Amino acid sequence: WVVIFWKWRQFRTVRRQGDRFLQAVERSQRMEDAYKAILALPDSPYGRVFRQGVNFFSELRPGGLKEGAPKGEGLSRGQLEVLRMMMEKEEAEERDELSVGLVWLAVIGVGGYGRGEMAPYSDVDLLFLIPQTPSQRTENLIESMLYMLWDLKLKVGHSTRTIRDCVTLGREDFTIQTALLEHRFIAADVALAQDLDETLKTDLFAGTGRSFIEAKLEERDARHRKQGLRYVVEPNVKEAKGGLRDLQSLFWIAKHIYSVEHAADLVDRGVFLEEEFKTFVAAENFLWAVRGHLHLISGRATEQLTFDMQVAVAEAEVARLTKIMG
Repeated sequence: WVVIFWKWRQFRTVRRQGDRFLQAVERSQRMEDAYKAILALPDSPYGRVFRQGVNFFSELRPGGLKEGAPKGEGLSRGQLEVLRMMMEKEEAEERDELSVGLVWLAVIGVGGYGRGEMAPYSDVDLLFLIPQTPSQRTENLIESMLYMLWDLKLKVGHSTRTIRDCVTLGREDFTIQTALLEHRFIAADVALAQDLDETLKTDLFAGTGRSFIEAKLEERDARHRKQGLRYVVEPNVKEAKGGLRDLQSLFWIAKHIYSVEHAADLVDRGVFLEEEFKTFVAAENFLWAVRGHLHLISGRATEQLTFDMQVAVAEAEVARLTKIMG
């Protein structure tokens, strides 16, 4: 009962500070004002986590889009640092309570969070990588981290798997394989994360290029049938023909075949001419900017550029470009 009461106090504390964090941001017209409000949070372990994390969030300009980088890299980076600090804090508490070594666990970002591209209200997709069936300590650690992320009002998609689970499920489901294609290490056991990286390359990705391409093209065709015509007056900037998902699918196929990390690497591989790559980047940046404005203006994860949003989105994009050009 003492442990239960302590955990309840812990969750209540972070929930209150999470609410104050969000209120500070919502009341502020400028990110600088939000930053000052967050600096005033109590000097507790949680207050320190918020303040250190917001040092990275403060790189975002008013409106939430980093100048010249509309894909949300600053947002993703800020969340990454918060997650790392939370993991370190939880591990330290495990050591203090149990007087034993660290839980053998790696936190891996997958999907959009894995590639470091986040719209303001995108899900944070996490893989808790374990070497074997999780112990009670490991389950407690994961649960505690998830509670804090939820209390921070983040939408978290999560799974707990071994390396063998990842390979098996990735072979059965190309959606999972695609998410794993863009994984990145976040915190904890580096060696375990490296084992995952090497195993995926040899046991999952190698020799499956043809089937992966076919699956992505079938997925694209199904998406296009659902979305309808290319030229519509209220397009879905993520799922429609020529939208972000189409650009991402092209990169996923190229990444799977050529084992590259960034779209720029495809120029050296002869996939893109220099001018073609510039066109690709310009299209991607524009779509990401529109998507980011949609999220921020609506206050939720919305992808449809409806009539009532078009003027506001256009004005926000003009303001962003004006700042970039000085």
